[in-house]
Amino acid sequence: MIFGSRSLKRQSAAARRIMATTSFRIVTLFTSLFILGGTAMTVTSGLYSQSTLRQQIRQAVENEGYETFADAGTADVRHLLPVVQGLIEHEPGLSFPPSGPAPYGEPTASFS
Repeated sequence: MIFGSRSLKRQSAAARRIMATTSFRIVTLFTSLFILGGTAMTVTSGLYSQSTLRQQIRQAVENEGYETFADAGTADVRHLLPVVQGLIEHEPGLSFPPSGPAPYGEPTASFS
């Protein structure tokens, strides 16, 4: 039992000496800053991507509304106005296909 406590004291003393050194503190500081910076960049990037996607969806829905009313011509489409405005205001849970070519040769949907 006596030998066990001596080795424990030696280990804790060695750990205290290591933590007291300037090089250990500098490494710890830079590691912490690196982790903090990476976390901040990840959060910022996620929020920016989410905001951009919402803007794109909102714009696509607005464009669809304009096309719907333009294609209707002289027909009475006043009953569609609340539906389109609701889609614009509440950001529907749908996504429009990208304007570029479809991946893997899949056909893209046409809204015209």
